[in-house]
Amino acid sequence: MKLPEKVNLLGITYKIEEVEVVNKNTPCDGEINYQSLEIRIDKGLADEKKAQVLMHEILHGLFESLGLAELRDDEKAVQSLATALYHLFSTQTIFSS
Repeated sequence: MKLPEKVNLLGITYKIEEVEVVNKNTPCDGEINYQSLEIRIDKGLADEKKAQVLMHEILHGLFESLGLAELRDDEKAVQSLATALYHLFSTQTIFSS
């Protein structure tokens, strides 16, 4: 699976990159940078995991854009919602006509 090259989150476009090491200081599968407008995903992950991590980082970006810092910084809430939304969108076509 090839991830998209970019994603527009409420008018702010983030570049998406698959990288060998997401963060040299803190081991993680993905990371979003609100200043440089980049989302970095570990390219060694399985395809489904990459997609789920991207959903997680997208949620961080959406909460940032909405001014919801408390939710943006709540890793447990972001991960729970990311898992649920990934599963919903990957198993059903709910918006087709």
